[in-house]
Amino acid sequence: TFNLATLYEKGQGTEKNITRALELYKQAADLGSGRAMFNMGLIYVHGEEVTQNYAEAKHWLEKAIEAGVPEAALELGRMYMNGNSVEKDMQQAFTYFKQAAEAGEALATGRDFDRALEVVNKFLQREPKSRSALLTLASIHFRTQHFAESAEAAERLLEIYPEDVPALKVKANALYFLDDVHQAEQ
Repeated sequence: TFNLATLYEKGQGTEKNITRALELYKQAADLGSGRAMFNMGLIYVHGEEVTQNYAEAKHWLEKAIEAGVPEAALELGRMYMNGNSVEKDMQQAFTYFKQAAEAGEALATGRDFDRALEVVNKFLQREPKSRSALLTLASIHFRTQHFAESAEAAERLLEIYPEDVPALKVKANALYFLDDVHQAEQ
């Protein structure tokens, strides 16, 4: 059912039919398919060939998270960051972005780093001593190969939490790679 829904959604091997895709995704979701729940959420977020419905999108994305689909956390984070059908809430957006990043999804693989940095930095303006926000900031900079910024964020964290092992690791790795970059430039 899920695969057939995907074919209808994409118009592969059949005429594109979002309404039919939603019917089939719903059947798959009723059987517990987290991917079907996620795809339904995306269809309602984007409103392609159906009425955009953020409340319905939120419902299905939350169910997808419960079913173990971490990409859904990224989409919910965007909804909270932009105030789509929910009250704009940067802290809630950060929570969802962090959940997606920890699961190794979009933020951690290179998509939406700019948005993630924006959210984390806004959050840090309100909560400058947030351990998770500072660690996320250091990790994002590290993953984007901004090693000096990564070491700086880890150092900020270590000033507040001197024994924080993850921060020590991020700082050590950032300084190691920063040294490699400097040696390669010479």
